[in-house]
Amino acid sequence: MDVIGLRDGDPDSGLIVLDIEPAHADPSNASGVLVRQPASDAPYEYGWPGLAWTPEDDPETPVSAHQWDDGPWRWIIFVTGAALSDADVARIRDSIEWQELS
Repeated sequence: MDVIGLRDGDPDSGLIVLDIEPAHADPSNASGVLVRQPASDAPYEYGWPGLAWTPEDDPETPVSAHQWDDGPWRWIIFVTGAALSDADVARIRDSIEWQELS
């Protein structure tokens, strides 16, 4: 996974949204977004990632969401095209390193 840049964020809540390029076998899945948000918030839905929750809004742009909770945070990976495999999601999840600022 390569981080392309910051898409959105909110320092008050800790929301971070990054544009990514998921590296996997299907090159048609070049678009991706990684979200870290408070686990208690409704799932991120702004822009094309929202199509994961409302695919009827644009049936020609398939978007899948892979999410997990880690303590106070919910992580979501959105990709266009075919969904990531469980192994791909596990590799991305295991590669995420972050720490709270004190």
